[in-house]
Amino acid sequence: MLQHNILWLDVNSSDPMSSFRTKLGDAVTFTDVNGCIQYIKSHPHESIYLIVSGSFAKEIVPEIYESSNLEQIFLFCGSVASYSEWGMDYCDKMMMFDHGDGLLE
Repeated sequence: MLQHNILWLDVNSSDPMSSFRTKLGDAVTFTDVNGCIQYIKSHPHESIYLIVSGSFAKEIVPEIYESSNLEQIFLFCGSVASYSEWGMDYCDKMMMFDHGDGLLE
């Protein structure tokens, strides 16, 4: 049976006062790309849902996109328009949000 895990990659993911942190509860948090990539690769039997900030997206998404355990990527950024052309290559697994409420619904 596959387990489901929410991963959150953002420089602020470890901040206990973050409003995302309180809503995501037991999400596995990362503040560096390499640690997040290692987690995804070392947990092949878990379905992974990744929330990633725009500052890390262009670095991590190409590295993990083909991972069979990666179900969905949620890109949270300041401006969807800034990432829309780049994101077309990943649109079957990636959704983009520029507002936290939309992401958490």
